[in-house]
Amino acid sequence: MFTYLKLHNFKSFGNIEFNFKKTKKETKKFIAIYGENGCGKTNFVSAFEFLYSSMTAFMMRKAFEQVFSNRSEDKAFTPFAEAIRNSIVDFSDYRMLECTEPTVVEYGFEHNGTDGYYKIVFTDSIIEEELYHLIGTRRGKLFSVKKKDNDIDIIINNSTFSAEYKQEFEKELKKYWGNNSFVSIFFKELSEKNKLYIDENVSKLFTEIMMSFLNTGVFKVQDLDIGSVLRKIKFPGRVRLISASGITDPDGETVLDENAEIIRTYFTQIYSDVRNVYYEKNKYEDRIEYKLHIQKMISGKVRDVLFDYESTGTKKTLEIINAMVGVMNGATVIYDEIDEGIHDLLMKSIVSSLNNSAKGQLIITTHNTLLLETIDPQSAYVIYVDCDGNKEARCCADYGIRVQKTNNMRNQYLKGMFGGIPYASDIDLSYMTFEDGGDAVEE
Repeated sequence: MFTYLKLHNFKSFGNIEFNFKKTKKETKKFIAIYGENGCGKTNFVSAFEFLYSSMTAFMMRKAFEQVFSNRSEDKAFTPFAEAIRNSIVDFSDYRMLECTEPTVVEYGFEHNGTDGYYKIVFTDSIIEEELYHLIGTRRGKLFSVKKKDNDIDIIINNSTFSAEYKQEFEKELKKYWGNNSFVSIFFKELSEKNKLYIDENVSKLFTEIMMSFLNTGVFKVQDLDIGSVLRKIKFPGRVRLISASGITDPDGETVLDENAEIIRTYFTQIYSDVRNVYYEKNKYEDRIEYKLHIQKMISGKVRDVLFDYESTGTKKTLEIINAMVGVMNGATVIYDEIDEGIHDLLMKSIVSSLNNSAKGQLIITTHNTLLLETIDPQSAYVIYVDCDGNKEARCCADYGIRVQKTNNMRNQYLKGMFGGIPYASDIDLSYMTFEDGGDAVEE
């Protein structure tokens, strides 16, 4: 779980900190980030996207070079190639505009009941990186790498790697670090080397921390062009991703049936007209092609509907199922604009369904103020923007305002008690009227 996030010169954030600790020993499992349009909620999510991209960039770059270098004219592979290319981190994408100072991103985290942090500092490449957690029974830096003139200063604690592997890994760092992070280079090693070799030469604690980072799901909206929106889903690690269609190997049929049962149970709870959910399967010798179907009551009769024809909101609900499966099974999920396309009351019910049995952490950005009627004030944050564009993360519980039925947190937020709401006065649209009836604009 993440305990805090510090950003300095990151996109639209000059200097901001989000503290997710409930008590000194307890981390919040649910966090909702509010704020007016353009305040930086999506940039907040981008910080976690950056963590994933910086971890996997080396492997993605190698995959792109090896698989697609000779297939640039093969249109069938173009979408896959673009997906891999877009997963390669470009540090300039995460920098504040017109800023010459370094960008600093620091992730506080909790592992096995102990707090630690991972920090990365960069301009057009990485200039500093370090991981702080337990070293034996005391806390300290598991590794630290800094750019120093035309060289790099490397410190790897003796408890992190064996002496032999430490020497081997330092050679890799000197070749690749800067354009690739320490963590990314380690994951490259993890994918190339024998598991037994890694287990014998890398501390279990270090590997566990790395995998906990990798087991973070990021659901983010990204504009492609006007009228077209793509939701980027990055959900690696051990948690499965439930899809509406695809191809699996013959051994995957049991998982398909389990997934259908999860969707069926969830949909029949939130939709009164849904009767059944199943996968249509076309089985071949080496694969199973599948498509999701929903049987629902339409005009007095149960009718079979291919999921592709369902509404945007229903398709979005399947995404949310993936998020909930992740959280219930120990993953950390960061979800941008979770309420997009979902009815306010349905979203309120979905969030309320999270209970103490959740093993992971859910962090969302949202405009749904109805949630404020039910969630703990400690879970609600507002990104406040002052007149100079400086931003501050405010937890609603820090205000010490007494919450009552007639003066609940939602009412307080809408009254502007926490900031983070638009203050536009009445909008004049008369200037949009053309003279003489408004002749058509020539293209």
